Amino acid sequence: MKSFIIFVIGLILLLNSCNSFKQGERIYLSKCSNCHGVNAEGLAQMYPALDKSIYVNSLVNHLPCVILNGKYTLDKNGNKTSEMPPVANIGDVELTNLINYLQYKFNPSQTPAQLDTIVAWRLKCK
Repeated sequence: MKSFIIFVIGLILLLNSCNSFKQGERIYLSKCSNCHGVNAEGLAQMYPALDKSIYVNSLVNHLPCVILNGKYTLDKNGNKTSEMPPVANIGDVELTNLINYLQYKFNPSQTPAQLDTIVAWRLKCK
């Protein structure tokens, strides 16, 4: 009986995790795909492809700050050369689902992040 209960709990967690990825996909499609593309393929030099993004692949703990605050680069004269605007109106649960979807899509060996982890990362944003 104990094994069955553990099996059921594991199945529930797996289903919730898959649901989280679907939620994240919906968020991605509504808030990110206009620039990064439906398949996150990017658009030449204007919008980077996310499959090769250092943030998605290595610096996941920085993703909340990039998503919430946006990101830009400067040329040698201090002019903005590219810019990602902040993603407006996204809460911690949506942010967690979005990041987990990106991880699932491009770095599936990563363990999905928990809400409290994403909140801790977000609190470190400047």
